[in-house]
Amino acid sequence: MGVVKVSIPNVVWRAGRPRFSPGPKLRKLGYKGEDLRHPDGRWFSLDEAGAWAAARNGEILQRRKDREAGKRLAPVKRPKHQTIEGLFDEWFESPKFKGGVQSGKRQQAGVTAATAKDYKYKFNALKAFDAELMQEAPGAVTAVVAQGIFDKLWEQKGLHTARGVVAIASSCWKWAIGRGKGGITFNPWRGLEKAMPAPRLVTWTDEEIVALATAADVLGRPEIGDAVYLGLFTGQRQGDRLTLERAGRDDGGRLLIRQSKTGAIVAIPAAPQLVARLEAAAARRKDRKVQHTQLVIDETANAPFKSDWYRHVFAEVRAEAAKKVPSIAGKRDQDLRDTAVTWLGRAGATVPQIASITGHSYVSINQVLRHYLATHPEMADAAIGKLLSWMEETGMAV
Repeated sequence: MGVVKVSIPNVVWRAGRPRFSPGPKLRKLGYKGEDLRHPDGRWFSLDEAGAWAAARNGEILQRRKDREAGKRLAPVKRPKHQTIEGLFDEWFESPKFKGGVQSGKRQQAGVTAATAKDYKYKFNALKAFDAELMQEAPGAVTAVVAQGIFDKLWEQKGLHTARGVVAIASSCWKWAIGRGKGGITFNPWRGLEKAMPAPRLVTWTDEEIVALATAADVLGRPEIGDAVYLGLFTGQRQGDRLTLERAGRDDGGRLLIRQSKTGAIVAIPAAPQLVARLEAAAARRKDRKVQHTQLVIDETANAPFKSDWYRHVFAEVRAEAAKKVPSIAGKRDQDLRDTAVTWLGRAGATVPQIASITGHSYVSINQVLRHYLATHPEMADAAIGKLLSWMEETGMAV
């Protein structure tokens, strides 16, 4: 009995698996090799491969006519599940980025809008770095390729960008492997040789705090001063501060603040400086008949701040303050969080006490305090003073 040999143009079979394998002429038209698979990973059957090849042949003929007519050929796009860009697109369409999962007993929240925006920003950095790579199969990224991408991004865009891109790529690959996406079984983004960026641990001085708050009041932007004092006395992140809502006071006179993202109530000791700023803000809003629950709003627009606009207004106020206190020009709103930790430490607060206010992990607090021990020797003085007092109380003869 004879053997029937089926030949499909530009399709080769490897261990029973079909692959489009364009020759030199087709590659000049923009085609690259690709596996013939369904989105769920199943390989095309013989009939499916033949139908696919027939459709591709019609596309090839049209591209040849377009080239002969002098038209500019658009890049050939491969199916989403077969390309790196498509893999990222599928990831960004998953519940992680689309509001989470509410199914049966599985109640899982998705990432915040800010986190999703950050992930997509880093993906766009990778896409801009190598647009052609985006049309390659995910399996084309080996550990060597991933290391090369990191090294080049570090050189061209900086260490923070390079590390950020690798981090989100690694997360995407982990998601894909666990769900059989992209035909990959190995995460090449893990275990790369990556340098650690030097930590940015910068604190404000009391002179700088006063200068910025004063400049904010002079420019008619007192809400920026309010945000700064709120950061100093709570240690909360900028994004969290812009959404904090007032919820009254408790029996101990502490300020009750609601975190709008979680709904959790946080009790903050009522520091007089902070209370004065918040009461002045409440009075301004009452005069203007403005009703907002947030502690900090854009009082010019009478609306909650968007993070980008807050940074813009903060920069204007900082530039004005720097005219009198030049050192403030290099300070950021985010530095207030480290300032809160450092000032609390210098005042003698313990790590657990600091954590109860700022929400830092113990590890993060220790890292911040360790950085500042050398620049603030009074912390060491206080520690030795406590040691000597304890020794005297216990009658130690050393």
